[in-house]
Amino acid sequence: MKYFCRELVKAVSHTAFFICAVFLLSGCNKTPDEEQLQKIISEMISAIENKRLTDIADHLHANFQANRRMDAIQVKQMLMVYGMQHAHISVNLISSQTTLDPIYRDKAFSTLSIIVTGSSSRGLPDDGSIRVVKLEWRKDDEWKLLKAEWEM
Repeated sequence: MKYFCRELVKAVSHTAFFICAVFLLSGCNKTPDEEQLQKIISEMISAIENKRLTDIADHLHANFQANRRMDAIQVKQMLMVYGMQHAHISVNLISSQTTLDPIYRDKAFSTLSIIVTGSSSRGLPDDGSIRVVKLEWRKDDEWKLLKAEWEM
């Protein structure tokens, strides 16, 4: 009987803990900023691989600038040329680190290491390079990419 009571108490306490955990987790309906930014990065990589360039534009800030000299239209043109040169584009994310500015809560920075590969119509890889991409984000109502820098 003692054993049964002890097991019953243990089962009830585990169940109570599980129910509390579910309630606590369901109350966390706001995604942390870092997770939002990681989701946007994943969406942009997918858009590049699937040649859906308009999807990328949805994530760009009105004052977007790349490598201190290209605006959103020029980056889109560059991606279009790359897309025409390669039947398949693959962007493999090696590492990603995002940090929020400790003072300005509407500012964040991401550093990505990626491998970009493209295959010609022959199906053979003819480009593969590791690139470090540095991103600066701004949040008005939602996070938008303000700056991007990488080595050409």
